[in-house]
Amino acid sequence: MGHDIRTRFIEQAQVIRCTFGDGKDISADQAGLSESVRQMLRESMERHDRLTAIFNELDRVGVGLTLEHWSGNQWALVLPDASEPGKFRYQVFGPNGWFSHFTYATLDEVIYDAFSSGFRKVAPHETLDQVASTVEWKKGCERLEFIKLHNLGEITYQEMLNQFQMIDAKYASAA
Repeated sequence: MGHDIRTRFIEQAQVIRCTFGDGKDISADQAGLSESVRQMLRESMERHDRLTAIFNELDRVGVGLTLEHWSGNQWALVLPDASEPGKFRYQVFGPNGWFSHFTYATLDEVIYDAFSSGFRKVAPHETLDQVASTVEWKKGCERLEFIKLHNLGEITYQEMLNQFQMIDAKYASAA
């Protein structure tokens, strides 16, 4: 079997059928298979269908594609990697701002890892603009500087919390 990321779940289904089932092709009738094998095959095929839908959108949109996490409160933006030219990343954000990124050599690897991390559906293109226009995003972005200073040991945890309170007060008075 090949190692194409786009067909990984189909290959997984075939391995399941060969290992735990009757050894037939995955497209064959499943009548003689146990319920647990049929369930594993269903799950692999469902993952394949969801991942294929995302790859189809990637092929249409390219970089700039936004994915939504199954939880509904995180998103991943697919981008060229600014720190490693020629590579790609998905940058994760939530209601309070950016919080991580993951870099890979290819767009297919980016999509597969994001999918494996729970980003299971295509989000509207305007998601980042909508989320970034909120007060929570603005407060979160301002807090990042103090989180960074605390992580570097330049301010104490309490000093960081005090800054958070000042940021909250600033936005409370602006409302």
